[in-house]
Amino acid sequence: MEKIISVISGTVKIKDDNEWLELVDQDGKIHRIFPRVRNNDGVWVHLEKEIDILKGKITDGSINGLALKLTKEQKGTFWNIIKVEEVKDVFVKQAQEKAEDEQTNIKNRTICLAYSKDLCVAGKLGLSDAIHCAEIFYRYTTGSITIDDEQVLNFQRSLRGKDETITSKDILHSQEIPAPNAGQLSGEATGPDDAAREKALVKNAQDLMKWAAIKGKEFTPSWVRKQANIPPNAVITDKMAEKVYGEIKALMGWE
Repeated sequence: MEKIISVISGTVKIKDDNEWLELVDQDGKIHRIFPRVRNNDGVWVHLEKEIDILKGKITDGSINGLALKLTKEQKGTFWNIIKVEEVKDVFVKQAQEKAEDEQTNIKNRTICLAYSKDLCVAGKLGLSDAIHCAEIFYRYTTGSITIDDEQVLNFQRSLRGKDETITSKDILHSQEIPAPNAGQLSGEATGPDDAAREKALVKNAQDLMKWAAIKGKEFTPSWVRKQANIPPNAVITDKMAEKVYGEIKALMGWE
């Protein structure tokens, strides 16, 4: 529990060579600060430095009206103070953290805008959608937007056979920038070199999942893993992807 108090008086207490502080807040409540106390995890917390600072303030009278943030943990019927901070220090720390967060946000937004610009230059994204898509990229990287395998696969299937620029509406619907034209992975024969070209494209786990999805909506990543006896959390290496690719083609008669 955290509590901010305004101290109206402070006293140094001594008993059996043990010293502690008693602070009285604006409501007349007493808060006892001990030099050493065990927290709820069984770890000893040392507050000797904080007590020395507060003793000095008690001596010079500046303790009166001092704002403190006390962190407490309950131990049976008692509350142990395990952390003492001056409120002005807390505000300074919060301001620093806020400034750092803002700098990180600016950096991340700049990176996302650069990605969006690259898509425009490559002709994959309309110029009018650049800012909108950059914002979507940013929200995805910060966790505001999440995706699952089914969403990605559904969007990839919707692009099959298309040869056009991607709009921000498409991206917002899928919540992910799609891979290059999925029709390239369809495996439909259009020339003598198609089989070799398709095999070259299926070179890692991601390509394998895309290729299977093009074959039909029922061929999900879970289906691929099941056919190859690959556990759900196991990493599919490039070598394994090529092997599974060949096994599934033979099994389904897709040669």
